[in-house]
Amino acid sequence: MTTENTADYRQGQFDRLPESSEYCPKVFFSVDGSHTNYMDITVEEFEAIQAIMTKVLYEYDELPGDIQQKILEKFAAINVDFEWWECTYEDATNVLLKITSFELDRSRNITGEFVEGAEETANKIIAEHGETCETFTTATNYLAERAELVKKYSDGIETDKVYEDYEYEFDQECDEIDAEFLRAILEDYSITLQKESEYLQSEEAIVETINANEYQFTEDGEQE
Repeated sequence: MTTENTADYRQGQFDRLPESSEYCPKVFFSVDGSHTNYMDITVEEFEAIQAIMTKVLYEYDELPGDIQQKILEKFAAINVDFEWWECTYEDATNVLLKITSFELDRSRNITGEFVEGAEETANKIIAEHGETCETFTTATNYLAERAELVKKYSDGIETDKVYEDYEYEFDQECDEIDAEFLRAILEDYSITLQKESEYLQSEEAIVETINANEYQFTEDGEQE
């Protein structure tokens, strides 16, 4: 909790003072008794100045619950009033996946495409994402399925290569598992975006932002 003092008095606050109704020259003006000033102002102006300069300000945690709730409602969008999804988009770009659009909540949906190819994206994910990530599991499963498909259409000797006589059949089936991998990996990113959105709009995240910015409030919850 803090109290505004003369040194903190901001330009423009005199503009909000009430109109003079009684001229009272040379009114003694001192807030804390540490100095003496005389100003040609009215009684109403003097009282208004005192009210402003002795205003008590509070940190969020110092306020009662109903006032805190009022502040939370007012700052509900503080963490999502900008392009908060950019970090997730950048992460996707790093693994050669381009997210083109998304929607959240009940209409949750996402679209995107591989920048180079399904196998390239899967290998980038394995290299850059941790084993605890859903994307890592999705990529691992895809690569295992693709390896089995290569083996199926090999010559039986070199099982890591597609036999040239079977390339058409391989391509047909590989297109199917590539498409399923794209759907699955985009779903992983959709879930990530949904969770991130929910967290940013949670009470915990809003309070963290308020405290990190050192916002102060009047006793009725107005930000100063």
